[in-house]
Amino acid sequence: MNPPIVSVVMSVYNGQRFLSEAIQSILGQSFSDFEFVIVDDGSTDKSSEILGQYMHRDDRIRVHRQTNKGRALSLNIGMELSKGRYIARMDADDVALPNRLAEQVDFMELHPEVGLLSGWYERISSDGRLMDTVRLPLRDDEIRSMMLQSNAMCHPAVMMRKEVAIACGGYRKVFSESEDYDLWLRMSERIQLANLEQPILRYRVHPKQASIANSRHQMLCVLAARTAAAFRRQGKPDPFSGVEQITPELLRKLGVTTAEIQECLQASQRNPVLDPIRSALRVRLWHPLLNLTRPIRHALGLRQKSGKATGKQKILLRNGLPDATWVESGTYMGDTTSVLSKVAKMVYSIEPEPTLFSKAEQRFSNTSNVKIIKGLSEEVFPKLLPTISGNVCFWLDGHYSAGVTYKGPQDTPILDELAAIGRHIAQMNKIVVLVDDVRCFDPRNPEYSAYPPVDVLVDWAKKHNLTWHIERDIFIAKNH
Repeated sequence: MNPPIVSVVMSVYNGQRFLSEAIQSILGQSFSDFEFVIVDDGSTDKSSEILGQYMHRDDRIRVHRQTNKGRALSLNIGMELSKGRYIARMDADDVALPNRLAEQVDFMELHPEVGLLSGWYERISSDGRLMDTVRLPLRDDEIRSMMLQSNAMCHPAVMMRKEVAIACGGYRKVFSESEDYDLWLRMSERIQLANLEQPILRYRVHPKQASIANSRHQMLCVLAARTAAAFRRQGKPDPFSGVEQITPELLRKLGVTTAEIQECLQASQRNPVLDPIRSALRVRLWHPLLNLTRPIRHALGLRQKSGKATGKQKILLRNGLPDATWVESGTYMGDTTSVLSKVAKMVYSIEPEPTLFSKAEQRFSNTSNVKIIKGLSEEVFPKLLPTISGNVCFWLDGHYSAGVTYKGPQDTPILDELAAIGRHIAQMNKIVVLVDDVRCFDPRNPEYSAYPPVDVLVDWAKKHNLTWHIERDIFIAKNH
């Protein structure tokens, strides 16, 4: 009997609540040439009983039972037991869409250079309610760019070439909860990466999810994985070989700064993928309160910047173009304008609120490469953009805060801004468009009902042949 093309590998530990639905979604795939290798990692609930029932119903299911070893070692065992040339991951609380395996096998067969393939996915709640769709970058270069900072592949949705995963050493237990990110970085040193431009999985978000419960340690492991990759790129030995635990102290010894560690740990509190429940509460409750108190905190000097680039400003600088012209909508207090002025050829910063315009104009009166423009961006862009050429970067304020920042005649001037950029894009060389507050582009949330869906941003990027991805609430589109 010939071995199957695909081995679906799942590790289960006390997953009885959603296990049957996850198994059924694999057994119901339109592609049938697969085996289903399930590692029962010492479950003490009814998971073992459920697995036994399915194993007797379908001979494609093989169950391996063991004492609890953790997900990384369990997945390695599952891969070792697999007979297929492709490994398709699956988690016990998710739902695979019916054509997932068929679409992935077709793509892998047509692209032998790709060794790791994931795809877009839908986030669902505990009761299966659709929350949103996560659109990941598609091409190898886009994915690699995002992987420098965060995971660009959905772990339970990946399909990988078994020989590559095994040759890279499989998952490493020390990177618990981020063992996938570490493996992807190591695999990327041998093969290309890709994501399908369609949802292939429903990813369930619930309070008992491991990534929610352990987000702090997970983010430390993400930083450790990036550090290990940097060592390997420099031709140095991997510093985590033989390490049993990742700690802030160990990272400091390897040259990671205290500031980087603190920023990483803070990210564990705000990352909407790692902790969507906590993030949703923060967006709904704290963000409006911070907006309302922002002018007061400015007046009291409580929001003065240290002079160092903030997290979002670092993203601007990392994705920006050298010696470029920057166009910024929403100057506000000019802190970002100041950061950009140090690297930009020229900064045009637009501020419609008279008092803020006056303060910004005074602040930059002696800065030769900064021009503060008073007016609404949708009125300034048509006049300004025809005068600009070469490399151009746009930093667009994706939302307004009614009663706090300036509110013009339109709820979403971003649409007019993008339209104006599109009309003049041909005269520009390289271009980067960064749209802040991409979380607002979800009209299902009553707070943001005036905003279009994020698909509008994606469609605009595609229309103008720009690649795109999302980092920390910033939509980034570029043509290079």
